[in-house]
Amino acid sequence: MSEIKTTFNVKDDGFCGELFKSEKELCPNKALIVCSGSDGNAAIIKDIATCYQNEGITSLGLSFYNTSDTSDVVCEIPLDYIEAAAKYLKSIGYEKIGIWGVSMGAAYVLLGACYYPDLISYVVAASPLYFVYEAIDKKRCKIIKGKSAFSYKGKPVPFEPCITNMNYFTVFVDYFNSC
Repeated sequence: MSEIKTTFNVKDDGFCGELFKSEKELCPNKALIVCSGSDGNAAIIKDIATCYQNEGITSLGLSFYNTSDTSDVVCEIPLDYIEAAAKYLKSIGYEKIGIWGVSMGAAYVLLGACYYPDLISYVVAASPLYFVYEAIDKKRCKIIKGKSAFSYKGKPVPFEPCITNMNYFTVFVDYFNSC
């Protein structure tokens, strides 16, 4: 078993995140990767991962975007971050890796489970989107036309293009109206 590390960056580790190891693990061979939604808010990831940690589940908060180490827009975000995080958890003794995500993070974790079925054992998709969107720039409230939100091994994941005159706001209004 490798030395347990608690903070990670893309350059050195292949992903950006923080490990929240539980002192009293319910299942010592299982861990959970936690991802936020399109807000990319690391504080929310930390809060959720800490809640799981306090309940006996070791969690790794994975920041897939909006950090100094990752993209500031949801554009071709590498699924490779999931692979690197899961491989790290396996290297420190976890046999079964789950993954949890909300909203755009739910789409991200569902894709991760599809592309890495040998690494991911279970998925929790909270408020999942039902398809891969075009890339979005949340700060400018706009769609990045012709680009996928996610990528796998450097290649864009197929996505559903947004219709003419659609913007970031209408994508999510339409999504919530369809629920």
